[in-house]
Amino acid sequence: MIISINVIITIIIIIIIIIIIIIIIIIIIIIIIIIIIIIIIIIIIIIIIIIIIIIIIIIIIIIIILLLLLLLLLSRLILINPHDHLLFNLYLIVILIIFG
Repeated sequence: MIISINVIITIIIIIIIIIIIIIIIIIIIIIIIIIIIIIIIIIIIIIIIIIIIIIIIIIIIIIIILLLLLLLLLSRLILINPHDHLLFNLYLIVILIIFG
């Protein structure tokens, strides 16, 4: 009888230890998965921010190039006909409409 009770208690203790180890392993796996998901989300956000910054820089460069081309066109028009203020005013209105 005494041996039997000792065996039962030992089996119960072993089962409890196994259950605790399984729970700890599951918790560690869940924590690792959460950390991996957070890292992936941070990487995606950084990539999106970099893409947005690149697009903004490209748009700014395109606008600067267009403004320089428009300035070149206006300077040519003024050089061709410096006394035609109406044409100059018309182009200024067009600039304001396009870029305003």
